[in-house]
Amino acid sequence: MTASLEVKDVVKSYGGKAVINHLSFKAEPGEFIVLVGPSGCGKSTMLRSIAGLEDISSGSIVIDGRDVSKLPPKDRDIAMVFQDYALYPHKTVYENIAFGLRIRKMQESEIDRLVRDAADKLNLTPFLSRKPAELSGGQRQRVAIGRAIVRKPKIFLFDEPLSNLDAKLRTTMRATISQLHSELGATAVYVTHDQVEAMTLATRIIVLEGGKVQQIGTPLQLYYHPANRFVAQFIGSPSMTLIEGKLLLSESPEFVSDSGVRMPLLPRYHNIVRERGTEGQSVQWGIRAENLTIATSNDKVVFEAKVLLTEPLGALTNTLIKLGKDEVMVSIPEPHRPKKGETLSLAFTSTHNYLFDQASGLAVTD
Repeated sequence: MTASLEVKDVVKSYGGKAVINHLSFKAEPGEFIVLVGPSGCGKSTMLRSIAGLEDISSGSIVIDGRDVSKLPPKDRDIAMVFQDYALYPHKTVYENIAFGLRIRKMQESEIDRLVRDAADKLNLTPFLSRKPAELSGGQRQRVAIGRAIVRKPKIFLFDEPLSNLDAKLRTTMRATISQLHSELGATAVYVTHDQVEAMTLATRIIVLEGGKVQQIGTPLQLYYHPANRFVAQFIGSPSMTLIEGKLLLSESPEFVSDSGVRMPLLPRYHNIVRERGTEGQSVQWGIRAENLTIATSNDKVVFEAKVLLTEPLGALTNTLIKLGKDEVMVSIPEPHRPKKGETLSLAFTSTHNYLFDQASGLAVTD
């Protein structure tokens, strides 16, 4: 079973301070929505409000056309997976997964079928007789997910479920959750501060800051078309570098940094910046790590940059360079292996320009 979810103008305040500030969004049936943002932005509070664990101050939460804002959690037909697993330590894996079904007084034969089906999906069948203390972190999280999916809820809620796992397990569990979502076709709302999780799992991402929506879109929309400086720097790893300068609207518009580095804008942005920008406007040029690469003889615009620091990652080397007076992080692919102190000739090879108004932070390009 799957359902739509609509959050309408929700406000949540503590002691007069709004931690969720008139937040609205809609999840279509079967969507995987990810709420992402820094600590304290209100994402977990919003998830708990959807679950009914927090009372909202105003607005409404609608599941499948029914306003559930005043209903207790048990009547909302949701299932939630927590960061700390929340398993019963004295119960076996089987008993943990079955617990919610027994509360509903389902027949034992049906409980057994659902538990074993979930265990099979999550590769937990060999561990059904074990207790949580005998499991790894990834196995415990799969038990928590199993306990949620056997209930067949209308909405799945995930509150940073992978944050306690190591890097390798997080990668494995991301794949597990993504595969489960495809198989179940369920509507899911997932909270994380990890933009890699957001990019790999979401059908759409909602970027929050200060309890407000900064942008809603698909992962690639947010990556290539950030609405503002905050989204641009939050989405992407390594983080986008910003260089301060001016916008010049000549026959061929260009960015000029405060230290004199000149960047001609791509032709498709010329009309956009003339409409949105002004001559001499203080702006910031956003550079993603892959936007600058080793120049070839065919490149018309070449930047000379000194290598300050390198981080070899195998096929890529994250390289901190000095571009004019600014420090910029770039990712240089093999076979080039930059060394500290050397000077690189770099070309801008991206099909996107990122310019943001210095004062407002809003995108001047698209």
